Amino acid sequence: DGDKIILCKKTDNKSLDEFAYQYFNAPLYMDRFEAIEAAQSKEVEAAGQKIILAALKDKYYGLRLKAVRALKMNNKEIHDAALPVLTTLAKSDANTLVRAAALTALGKLKDPAYMNIYKEAIGSQSYAVQGAALTAINGIDSLQALTLAKGFEKDNLGALTQAMITVFATNGSSEAWPFVYDKFTAGDVNTKFGMIRNFGAMTGKVKNPEFAQQGISEIKALGIKYKKFGGVGPFIINMLNNIKEDRTKLNDAASAKAADDAATEVKDAK
Repeated sequence: DGDKIILCKKTDNKSLDEFAYQYFNAPLYMDRFEAIEAAQSKEVEAAGQKIILAALKDKYYGLRLKAVRALKMNNKEIHDAALPVLTTLAKSDANTLVRAAALTALGKLKDPAYMNIYKEAIGSQSYAVQGAALTAINGIDSLQALTLAKGFEKDNLGALTQAMITVFATNGSSEAWPFVYDKFTAGDVNTKFGMIRNFGAMTGKVKNPEFAQQGISEIKALGIKYKKFGGVGPFIINMLNNIKEDRTKLNDAASAKAADDAATEVKDAK
């Protein structure tokens, strides 16, 4: 299937060296895509590294993105070889998704040496880039991230909104609760479940007991409504128990009891 047009399920028995040859010599996007797929789980091998590192500079943004996400930066050899390219992508890749992915990969290192890159990226017009930069800053300096996040409250979408909620959840600021609460309650079910870990974390940490009880009520309602789907019930109950522990540590007995009662209601719901 040299033209990559046959509808089929294919088992390919090429060696990694053959996939490396394919990446550098075959003409199609899918040829290189297949090679990156093969290399993702074998980056410790020389041929795997060769493919992934080359793909960071691929002419197609989708393959650059795939390569960035495949990087295993906890491997020193890969880290040292990829870092210069990754830094360049984070600073200036023409595609905002690639730039955001590179910022995310750099951010996981939690190295203050890259703070200037993140600060520059915060000024991007891309919500994806801004969100990745904000998350990276939060990993190094949560108070600075909180200040930056507050500045985006009137203009945010997608990845930036998610990053802001993560920052607010980390800090537990009562001042930020109305923003997070409004985003959660206004969202559809997919949005709510996408936010719920951070929403639950903030419910546990927020200073104002009234806000904590608002969060507990919303989480309980979601657990009861969707308990019939798989592991939703146990997941929500565990979250409410964690909130109970957090509220107890804050000497907020009323909210701790509300969380305990909510967990029981979800458990008993039919």
